[in-house]
Amino acid sequence: MKSFFVFLSTLFSFLAAEGSNYPVVRVVPYAAKHGHIIVRCMMEHYPALCSMKKSDPCVQSVEARKQYGIQMVNELNQRANDLGQVMNPDRSITVVKVAEVDDHAVGYVRYIALPKFRGACISQLAIQNQDRGLGYGRILMEHALKDLRNIPGIDSAMLSTFSRELGDKFYVPLGFQLQSNEKSDEDYDVCTWDISLK
Repeated sequence: MKSFFVFLSTLFSFLAAEGSNYPVVRVVPYAAKHGHIIVRCMMEHYPALCSMKKSDPCVQSVEARKQYGIQMVNELNQRANDLGQVMNPDRSITVVKVAEVDDHAVGYVRYIALPKFRGACISQLAIQNQDRGLGYGRILMEHALKDLRNIPGIDSAMLSTFSRELGDKFYVPLGFQLQSNEKSDEDYDVCTWDISLK
């Protein structure tokens, strides 16, 4: 029995040592200093925004995506003090959370809670190209879902993807279920997913 406890102690020490090699990820509320991450992610990851078609020439323009990111940053900065605060249960609540590693922003998630309609929409999730595949997206999503569960009156959340494969691989393990899968005029998937927050 003693040897078993020695084994466990050694194992935990090894895991602790191994774990210390991984970066610590902090998820923090959006602040003005994070503006660059939104612009960069817009340029890298949003050649097609949910409200636009992929064939739309303005979406194909890097400069147009950059300007969209700058516009979003300006709007967020104007009401940064309101982010994350439930001021009126009948109003929508827009929240942006940023993932930081060693004080370096690697990505963000943006969601809109609508207490009046008892639901929420996760409108954007983006990680910088060089930081993808390291689990930061999952960490951001888990924080967003935790936040939404703490907002009174929010029973479910939904999001859209342009890929069924992406949803099956990334969102289903988080608890999302496919609600609809339609083909666009350009013959790509437009999938809607939702999750119960009760």
